[in-house]
Parts: sequence; structure tokens; C-alpha cells
Amino acid sequence: MKQLPVPSLEQTMAGFCEAVEPLVAPEVLEASRRAAQAFADGDGPAAQEALRRFADAEHGEGRSWLSTAWFDGYFGVRTPLPLTSNTYFELAWEQTRSGVDLAADVVAGFAAVHLAHLRGEFEIPTSARGEQVDPGQFGFLSGGIRIPRERLDVSEPGDAGAGGREVVVLHRGHAAALTVSDADGHPLPASAIGAALAEIAASTPTEPGLFARPAYLAGDDAAAMLTTLVADHGNGDTYERLRNALFVLTLVDDTTPDSDGDGDGEDLEEFMRRGAFGLDEAWPYKAVSLRVPLGSTPRVGLHMEHAMIDGGTIVAVIAAAQQAAADLDPGADGAPVAWEPVSWTLTEDQRARLVAAGEDYEQQAAGLRFRIVTEPIEPFPTLPFKAGLDGVLQLVMLYAQLATYGRVRSTYESVDMREYRAGRTECLRPNTPEAVACATAMVAGEAGPVHLEAAMAAHRARIKSAKAGQAIDRHLFGLHLMAERDGLRAPLIDDEGYRALTTDFLSTTSLGSRAQIVRTAFAPTSAGGLGLYYSASDRDVDVCISYDEREASRVTEFEENLRAGVRAVRDLMVAAASDAAAVSRAGS
Repeated sequence: MKQLPVPSLEQTMAGFCEAVEPLVAPEVLEASRRAAQAFADGDGPAAQEALRRFADAEHGEGRSWLSTAWFDGYFGVRTPLPLTSNTYFELAWEQTRSGVDLAADVVAGFAAVHLAHLRGEFEIPTSARGEQVDPGQFGFLSGGIRIPRERLDVSEPGDAGAGGREVVVLHRGHAAALTVSDADGHPLPASAIGAALAEIAASTPTEPGLFARPAYLAGDDAAAMLTTLVADHGNGDTYERLRNALFVLTLVDDTTPDSDGDGDGEDLEEFMRRGAFGLDEAWPYKAVSLRVPLGSTPRVGLHMEHAMIDGGTIVAVIAAAQQAAADLDPGADGAPVAWEPVSWTLTEDQRARLVAAGEDYEQQAAGLRFRIVTEPIEPFPTLPFKAGLDGVLQLVMLYAQLATYGRVRSTYESVDMREYRAGRTECLRPNTPEAVACATAMVAGEAGPVHLEAAMAAHRARIKSAKAGQAIDRHLFGLHLMAERDGLRAPLIDDEGYRALTTDFLSTTSLGSRAQIVRTAFAPTSAGGLGLYYSASDRDVDVCISYDEREASRVTEFEENLRAGVRAVRDLMVAAASDAAAVSRAGS
């Protein structure tokens, strides 16, 4: 596989100054330029050479120069994972069934993929460009778990065998272990899984349990609690089953009626908010926790632990699970598959601590909200220049930011890098000078096709640079790590422009079409910031907004400006297409 390159120091210093320019006042920009030059003239070359040597050593071990720092960053999170780094998806799934029938289809489909991996029959997908994708990210298909430890978590894989594997089912805070494969490692019939899920749901006590609660504690607190818990032999066995489970399924009591009968609106937003930030809705340290309502609304959610998986990987797994569910023979109605309740043995003190921890978690999560902005569109016209969907919608979001807040703050756009050995994501900074000029002209009502063409070209150039491993953010991070390790001077670390660049006011991502993932919710990455997931179809543009109402401001106005931005950018596209057609007619 390709090795993640180390960009040149000169290129990254120049790129840093260009990326900072739209974000800060002229005097701050000048200070950032001086800091970049001081680093380039001082200890920067030594840090660059140290990073190159480190990259060579890491590549020899099957890692990239970013691997250790990447996991340290995620595994060092000390706040509850759903409020920090985990991600929640609404999945596209066949909606002819609901309740336990739908849950059984979902379990059978995902189990088939996990078991195929364990039997050595899962085909690692290629990237959109046809390149081999690093297979390392698919290790979670064997089960396994992220284990909280003091200061820095660790991960442990699941067992290698496919026979007799289980999933853990959560319902009302109680848990059951459900067998999903036969002795040969093949999936059990969906009808038998559904019968067992119906029994589990019917037998769950109405009094909420605390099974998932340890996973909602902050990192060091979760480590202390689980260390104490598993000291009990029975609890240790339970935790081992949880570690080895292929995934977790949460059955949700769907008690809120659909206000307008179409499965849309506030109830969908609440489904997303609860799945992402609600208490006891998953085991957040497990790679995958699926979530299905027991009522008549056919929805499927997936709560993802982000340290072990990137979005592109989970899309591939969902696609395989969708196909497996469609291909599986549901089997004749018969006896349910084997299952049994599992629980923790808790002392009164432990129980009290978990109850108190849940109250604390809910206070932290109380302000988190999820909103969906949908703007109908006509099909985009054919343009005389290239314009990718990401570039178009990044311009929409930049317009909304500028129109709402009157200034530009930093935006994070994720770029898939899994075609590199141990590759994860790169950070692209989409607020180029050309995009800011275009958005500024749009706000003033003065934009023309020339502005749009320049903005799209600049975004395309940064995408190309990122995909080639030549973006600036990860490289700057690596240089800082080497400087810290070797006692070198790195003036950019304390630079105001660097802080502005790396504080993501808008944290944005998209996973392409809605064939696997329809919507996504995740906590904003900075105080007062917004988490945005965007997609488009032939009919509409969809932007999901996650935010904390205690910190974020003017979100409703931002929503309206997103809608206006969609219309404004499309008007520019229509004008560009019209101008090109006029030129073509004149030429002929």
C-alpha cells in the first residue's frame, strides 16, 4: 500500500499562512507569518528530519507516522465519548418491516458481515478511485472493545472464531446475550433471531437497569468503575462476553407518537438526538451499537466509536450488511435462538455511584440539540468548469457562516485517506481566499460565475493536495509532536493564528450518497461551534446540525442562511451555465 508521505516544510509553512489569512486580523496574520518564518529558519528543519526518520520507522512496523498520535488523541479523551468523539447515524434500510422484525433483519445482516470476516470471506472494498483500502480498520468485525484505562484507553480484539458468536442486546438499561451463529460460524435464521428478540423485549423489567451506565462515565472514572466491577468473577465473565460480542443492539421503546404521520420532523430529530447523546442508548466503548425502535416507525440507528472506525469504513460495512440482509433466507418460523440475561453484580455504593454518574452525564448532555435543514432544489445545471458536491456545499456553509455572524472562522472538512497504509482522515481547510471572496460577494449580492469558478478551483486544488498526503494540518501536528519529543522550539504552537486555524467553528463531514447513511449527529468540537453533516440528492440538500444550545448562538438564523445559501449558489451555477451556453451559441 501507499505510505503516508511527509510534506515539505516550506510547502506547509506557506499553506499555513494562506489558510490563516481569511480567519484573523492583518496584524495577527503578520505575527503568524513571522512565527512560520522563525520555525523554518530555526528548529523546523530538525523537526522535519525527525518526523521523516520516525515515518520510516513506523512504516517498517506497518503503521504511518500519524498512527500512534491518532490513537493517543482518541484514547486520551477523558470526557464521555458520546459528548466528545463518537458519531451516530441514521441508516438507509428496507422499511417494509418494523419492531423486532426489522431488528432481526438488521442483526442478521450485520452478523453475516462480521461472520464472513471471521471466516476469511469478507472482501475488503476498494476506494472510489479503485485503490486498495487499508484492511486494518476492519478488525472491529471480530468484535473487541475499547477498554477505559487511567489517562489512556486501550483496545482489545474479539476472538478469531466464528462459531457460536453472540451479540449483546440492550433494552431499558438491561442486557441479554444473544447467539447469532451456528457451530460452523454461519448466521442463524432471521426468524429465529426475531423470536428471541421478542422474548427479550417481553421479559425486560419495566424498572430501568444500569447495565450500560459504566460506559457513560468520563474516561478515568469509567476506568476506575470497570476495574472494580470486573474484580468480581461473575462481572469479569460478563465483561468478557461484552468484549467478544460482535456488536451491540439497543431496542428502543418507541413511545412518542409521530406528530404528522410521515416519520419526519421533530420525532426524527429526537431519534437522532437520543441515539447520539442520550443516556444508556448504546455501549459507547463498543465499535458498533445498532439501535432499532420497537414501535411501528421503521428506523435504524448506529452509534459508532470513532477511534477504531472511520466513516468510509462503516459505509462499506453497512452496504455489505444491507446486501446480506436482502440475500439471507429468513428461515421458517421456529424456536428462538439461544439467549440469556446478563448483568452486573453491584454493591450499594457502586449502584449509587452509577446513578449519580448518570445524573451528571444528563446534565452535561442537556443542552445538546440536533436539527435538520432541508432545502428543495432543481437538478444542478451542467457547468463549464468542474464543481464537486463537497466544494458546492462547503461554499453554502461558508455563506451561511458569513451571513449569520459577519466573519469567517475555521471550518474542518474530513478527507478519506484509507488508501494509505494505516491511513485515516486528513483535515482540509475549505475556507480558501477564493471561497471567502465568493461568499462575501454573495452576501453583498455582487457575485458572478467568475467568483464561483475560482472558489471551485481552489477547493479542488486543496482536495487534490489532501488526497496526495500534502495537506497542512496533520503535518503541523506531526512537527509539533517531534518538537515536543526532542525539546525543539516550535513558535507556531503558541501562535494566535494557529489557534484560530485549529479551533473548528464548523466541523463538517459527508459520506456521499444516502444509500447507506441518511443523516449523522456528532458533538461539536469546540465551544459554541456547530457539527454539520451534509448531503444532496436530485431533489434536495440536507444539512444536519448538532450543537449545544447553552453555547451556540443564532442557530435559527444560520439555518435560514443555509437555505438562502443553497438558492444563491444554485443561482450562480445557473448563471454560469447560461453564460457558457451563450458563448457556445455565439461561437457557432
